[in-house]
Amino acid sequence: MLALVRIYNAFRDETGRPNPAFDARATDITIVAQLLRHGQDTGRLGCFDPHIMATVMKAALDDLLTQYADNPQLDLQAYGAELAALFEKATRPDHDPATSSVPAGQPPINDCRYHR
Repeated sequence: MLALVRIYNAFRDETGRPNPAFDARATDITIVAQLLRHGQDTGRLGCFDPHIMATVMKAALDDLLTQYADNPQLDLQAYGAELAALFEKATRPDHDPATSSVPAGQPPINDCRYHR
C-alpha cells in the first residue's frame, strides 16, 4: 500500500503536471474548507485560513498510512485521538458560542472575514 501511495503522489502526466486524480483530493479539501468556514461564520470555530486548515487535515490523515506502514504496532486509536485533539485546539473559538449571543444582522464575534 505504501508503494502505491508513493507512486500515486509522484505520478505526473506528460506535461509534468500532477495526476488528474488530484482533482478528487482538491475537491475533498474544498468541501472541508467550506465546512470549516461555515463553523467560523456561526462562531463555532476560531479564526484561521479554512483552506490551509483543510489541506493540513487531509495531509495528516493521508500520512497515517505511511506512519502505520513504518510501524505496524502504531496505536491507531491513540494516533486518532491526538489528531482530533490537535485540530480541536487549532480550530476552537476564542469564546464559548453556547454562552455568546450575537444580535441578528451582526457578524459573529469570531468574524474571520480577513481570511477570505
